Amino acid sequence: MSLRLARGPSFDTVVAAFVRRVTRLPQTCKVLIEHDGQATRIWTIIDAEPFDRSARAPVYAAELATLDEAGGLDVAFRLVNQREYGQGDLSAIVPAEAKVVWSREPVADRA
Repeated sequence: MSLRLARGPSFDTVVAAFVRRVTRLPQTCKVLIEHDGQATRIWTIIDAEPFDRSARAPVYAAELATLDEAGGLDVAFRLVNQREYGQGDLSAIVPAEAKVVWSREPVADRA
């Protein structure tokens, strides 16, 4: 999902609102931010039964609510269920430069 509008809140405000929403969900493990020069992405890592859409739905709802409040920001969301990737190695999925902004578990600096 991505949205671009004319005006709105700061990126930090949008991230904080999204983190507040998804960290209430027990399946949320981490939230990361990636800036690649062309786009900004908010990554949500969940831990749920593989391909369980019911675990994803509340995260999608949080993304939509956040986009409604995003104003002029161009931000995209990515959702990854770590159980769908074997031993939880997400290095091939989540970019190395993505920074953890919230984690249920203490982490060094990587997904």
